[in-house]
Amino acid sequence: MFSHISGGLLPSDVVELSGAEGTGKTELLLNIVAYCILPKVVGSNRNLGKEVEVVYVCTDYKFDLLRLVTVLEAKVNAAYGGGACAVTVKEAVKSCLSRTYVTHCSSSSELSATLDFLRITYLPRHPEVAAFVLDNVASFYWMDKSRLSKPADRPSLELWVKSVSNLIREHHLVLFVAKPLLIGRTDEAPHLTKSCISDDFMCRQWRQLVKYRFLLQKARKLPGNTQTDAIFRCTPLPPLHSSQPHTAYYTFTIKDSGVHFMP
Repeated sequence: MFSHISGGLLPSDVVELSGAEGTGKTELLLNIVAYCILPKVVGSNRNLGKEVEVVYVCTDYKFDLLRLVTVLEAKVNAAYGGGACAVTVKEAVKSCLSRTYVTHCSSSSELSATLDFLRITYLPRHPEVAAFVLDNVASFYWMDKSRLSKPADRPSLELWVKSVSNLIREHHLVLFVAKPLLIGRTDEAPHLTKSCISDDFMCRQWRQLVKYRFLLQKARKLPGNTQTDAIFRCTPLPPLHSSQPHTAYYTFTIKDSGVHFMP
């Protein structure tokens, strides 16, 4: 899904996956994590993963460790041509998980404290961390907005964005985030409306920080397709100041072994 990015993703890049509930955002993030923490060489596969460490911050408690293990086991076993012994797969998965740091946050203040801990304490001791995953970026936005009556009392989103920006730049991380789609079409129609592209409830500083944006949707069954699996559509979006949608998109299905992009 990043094949259209010339030169690939670079440190300090921010990738935003937006979409309605049930469009595969968390599943894509888990597969991105799997690719990052898998070893480069497994069996006959010389380019299986990146073999780097990942920090995963979950704010909506959707992170599923067992699901991540299942995806890792499937990919390791496939690298051995489907004939890997159970001990080999178990040790490989254990090694992968050792490169993953997962934490949960239940409020915006806890998230801010976690970001400070990562920037000041954890990341300086773990220079091998190359990716930071946040699922999702807007969990506490409306909660804080409705709970606090005075605008001056609300946690400053601009300061929070600045903290994230400093973290990824100081430690040379690629940031992957999931964001709910609150404005625009949420049905299965494949067409992109202007509101899907231009409207964003996040602040201007966040919109400026994000470099690559993807819209996830459930897609209608393709003509002649006999698969019973749900099909999802991933569309790269243009910059927010542009109203022209991309015509290119990726389709994928979600199986037990992970996300599978379709030709």
